[in-house]
Amino acid sequence: MAEISFVIDEGISLIEGNESLVEGEGGEEEGDGHPSVSDILTHAEGYPTDWIVLIVACTVFTIVMLVLFIKTAIAHKKYSTKHTMQFLSTMGILFVYPLFALMYVSGMVVPRANSKCTFIAEMYESLSLMFFLKLMLTYMGGKKNTVESLEGQKVHLNAPPLCWCPMPTVK
Repeated sequence: MAEISFVIDEGISLIEGNESLVEGEGGEEEGDGHPSVSDILTHAEGYPTDWIVLIVACTVFTIVMLVLFIKTAIAHKKYSTKHTMQFLSTMGILFVYPLFALMYVSGMVVPRANSKCTFIAEMYESLSLMFFLKLMLTYMGGKKNTVESLEGQKVHLNAPPLCWCPMPTVK
């Protein structure tokens, strides 16, 4: 079986290694240059069975995670939060798991997109840290109230996992 490799050249997808696709025998339209579903399934036959089972299982778990996230978002909107920022920050934090699952399943299905999917997931992780900070500031009543409540407090730096290490106390 000939390998199918996708090459993007000036926004046009070309398929090399399978002339029937380029000539339009396997595509939807004559000479459209895109593979049909049967061509993709034929190409998927080259994968090991355990790899296909893993992809299907991960896809099912991702869909379940997305459904649970949507259910949680609806319940959270219905039963809680007076503040819009509190709701948005909570949803931003809760969306970390479905986004990671979606990005990594996409990276498994389309190996060439793995680095882009990982980049998107890691960027969203940094955004979720910002959401967490905004949520904490909202719970404390804003920046000014946070500074006032922490003013004069002593902060011990020997927190886990370095609680065994003698660290100074910061005022």
